[in-house]
Amino acid sequence: MAAALLFSCAEEEGSREATTPARFSIDTRAEAGTAYRIAAYNNSTNAGVNQYGLVKSGTYYFAAAGDKALTNCKVDVNGERIAGEPDPVTESLNGLSGSHFLVCVSPGLPHKIDGDKNDGFACTPSLAAKPFLVANQGARLLGGYGILSMSNLVDYRSRVGFRFYRKKDVPDEPNVQSFTVEQVQLVGAGADGEAVTLYPATRQVVATSTPRAVTMTATPVTDPPAVDPDGNPQCYFTASENLLYIASAKYAPKEVVRGSLGNTPSIHLKESGYLYMACTLNQGGRVINIRLPLTNTRYDLLPLTTYYFNITVMSNYITATMSIINGSTTSGWREHGDEEENIIDGSPDIDFVPIGTWQVVGEDDTWKEVDLGQAID
Repeated sequence: MAAALLFSCAEEEGSREATTPARFSIDTRAEAGTAYRIAAYNNSTNAGVNQYGLVKSGTYYFAAAGDKALTNCKVDVNGERIAGEPDPVTESLNGLSGSHFLVCVSPGLPHKIDGDKNDGFACTPSLAAKPFLVANQGARLLGGYGILSMSNLVDYRSRVGFRFYRKKDVPDEPNVQSFTVEQVQLVGAGADGEAVTLYPATRQVVATSTPRAVTMTATPVTDPPAVDPDGNPQCYFTASENLLYIASAKYAPKEVVRGSLGNTPSIHLKESGYLYMACTLNQGGRVINIRLPLTNTRYDLLPLTTYYFNITVMSNYITATMSIINGSTTSGWREHGDEEENIIDGSPDIDFVPIGTWQVVGEDDTWKEVDLGQAID
């Protein structure tokens, strides 16, 4: 459900009264009755005011087709409109002016208060859950007579899956033995069905480290066979119906996120980390426990985008790459082979982007990342 939101406000000469109404409009593609929360966050470090602290938010709904403006409203704990006269002071952005980071979400969920005023939203990024829609507009100047457009309210989930490959046989070289993988897990995005806390202004997410099981399917023998660009045969994959839905966010340590935001003061940033893949690999009588970071090179997982992490097993090394399938503005999620013109922003799919190469060291199955050029097959 794509939507465009317009912000306009009247300002008297001199000072601005706190009751001056803020008015919004939304295009006719919105469904009647849909509720929204529009939140404004600090965009200043002056006088001790740190960026990304919540300033104020208001709740509105689209009353009926043909309406030119959203109507201020009350919402319940699920972010849906409820009957009753709204409070124009606590349930609107009346009187707000100046530069702020603006975010619009739907349903209009209440903020999850976390004590430092960078209040997030609790959402459940699973297949069965209702999509949580977000439009992150970045820094915008509010006030005056101008009209400000907020657009691209999208499903704020990413999808994740895995593909395992075996290094192809090479003449006059030892062949890589066949293997099986068990207990494949995604770590860092929360448990299946877990309500995580999303902070859309900074694109961080807070989730437990509870592993989430990944269903893997043995790759069938086909003609031509399923291989990667180097001709390595595929052994296992996550079928499309088993892809994991996770919150779209920056999965990286706090300082990495801070740097991506222009080294903003970190008072309103959360402790965070990379996504990891864990599994057990059985090969030639060896049982090898694997735990590898997945987002150490590309940590910003975007909405309506599918990420496959490709794991290639060599003789003494494991190499990981990432494949990206961009979403569609017309039909939501895409699969390989969909029409190119349906891709968001015209971005092409990206295949097999290097993430890293690891070698097991020691007797405790500890994996150490090595320079790709050092890998000896």
